[in-house]
Amino acid sequence: MKNLDLSSGAAHFLSPRAAVENTIAALQKNETFYGEIAGLPALREAVAKRYETDYQAIISPEHVLITAGTKHALFTLFSVVLQPGDEVILPAPTWFGFTELFKLLHVKVILLETVPEENYAITPEKLEGLITEKTKLFIYSNPGNPTGRIYTKPEIESWLNMLETYPQVKILSDEIYDLIVYDQHKITSLKQFPDPQQKHMLVNGFSKNFGMSGWRIGYIIAPEEILKKCVHFQQTTISGVNPFIQEGGVATLESLPEFLPERIEALQKNRKLLCNWLDKQPEISYTKPDAAYYIFADLNKLLQTEKLRQKGLTTSAKFCQFMQDELKILMQPGEKFNAPGFVRITFAVPENDLLETLQRLSVFLEQQ
Repeated sequence: MKNLDLSSGAAHFLSPRAAVENTIAALQKNETFYGEIAGLPALREAVAKRYETDYQAIISPEHVLITAGTKHALFTLFSVVLQPGDEVILPAPTWFGFTELFKLLHVKVILLETVPEENYAITPEKLEGLITEKTKLFIYSNPGNPTGRIYTKPEIESWLNMLETYPQVKILSDEIYDLIVYDQHKITSLKQFPDPQQKHMLVNGFSKNFGMSGWRIGYIIAPEEILKKCVHFQQTTISGVNPFIQEGGVATLESLPEFLPERIEALQKNRKLLCNWLDKQPEISYTKPDAAYYIFADLNKLLQTEKLRQKGLTTSAKFCQFMQDELKILMQPGEKFNAPGFVRITFAVPENDLLETLQRLSVFLEQQ
């Protein structure tokens, strides 16, 4: 029986052709020595241009730092703006990578609980209620992982207005899925808002939007003083990102219309297939994602059924382990996202794999 991996955060798409060709050309030109610590000027300029094109946000390339993936971007930022014992407010459900990084840095995570019944809303009142004298950072992901929730301009504006009274609390927007949107929805970037206190920071990268997870290209956009510290951290740790890899990144940003629309169309088709199947499952509920490529499904009702209880499948972690062992289907249990009873299902997989997954699940549920 074939393993069907619907657990990964990496889409199945191949790297853009232009990226591969540009990288090979750079290697042939021997662009294999140390590059500029902050990144190739051409790539920093291309990133700044994308935010101007997509969000009408004017960004200086000098405020962009190219990193070895977005995880490295996050670790770099956290290392320079946080100290052990500081507190960070993090909406839950949340991507587990954040919490693991904070463990390494001995930073305390304060979870801001959100629920599907309220469409995972974050209110300024709830956010403000968690702020203490130790709070140094508020993080949000737009779109959300694992929820696929898009936070709107009025929502973000309400948080920023409240946080102006707390100048010590910096704000970080994780926008790693910002181009994977459906049904003509729009993302609002943090860089579209004024930043009089110079505390708005943003991370993004090439892994999710462009199917380039193995390339390890990410970036930080931040105010000058913060970025200077990040550049120094990068110089001290990795000396900079491979120049030939960055040439591939430039080509990717220059060729988006050649590959991105087709990929969004394929993802939208898979989303429809999965949603249609879930709509027929009375004991599973979910919120339809507006962006990214996950569905975060609520299995709590299913886990309470007698037949699943008899099998010992009383938690989403046990359910996912059973699916992996018995049906060769991999999904992420909600426990990893601070949401027990849920599962994250990736639909950025080949259509045939998704159809086979739904077939196996259908047979399993019919037998219960």
